[in-house]
Amino acid sequence: MLQLMLRCDHSQLVLSGMYASQIWATPYLRQGKEMDNPIQKGLSTVLKKTLGVRDTTPSWCIMRECGLEPLQLNWFRAAMRLYNPLPRCNSSTMKKILQADMRLSSRSDDCWSSHILSAMDGTLPHLPTEAAEL
Repeated sequence: MLQLMLRCDHSQLVLSGMYASQIWATPYLRQGKEMDNPIQKGLSTVLKKTLGVRDTTPSWCIMRECGLEPLQLNWFRAAMRLYNPLPRCNSSTMKKILQADMRLSSRSDDCWSSHILSAMDGTLPHLPTEAAEL
């Protein structure tokens, strides 16, 4: 019964948390920001109440015990599925938008490209060079 409750709670929160996450969740993709998102905090709270543990129990322990990944991993996959085809798309408008956002990322940490590039920092060391060639 507990397994079923955990799966239902998790699936509801994941589905609601995935809606347009490619756009709004990018600030939470950075390493160290995993548990800062309100949806992730809500999932942790629900899991703690369901399991009957103290509120001071670390969220990472609860997630691990339940066999769940942080929502950040799902958001990262979704953002990469959106980002990967953009440089090669047929739309000149989309390419111009991506180029403009990439230029803006060098001056501001608050744009979409900046968040994506910081999330990929260390995973693809050649990416900023390729992005500049767009």
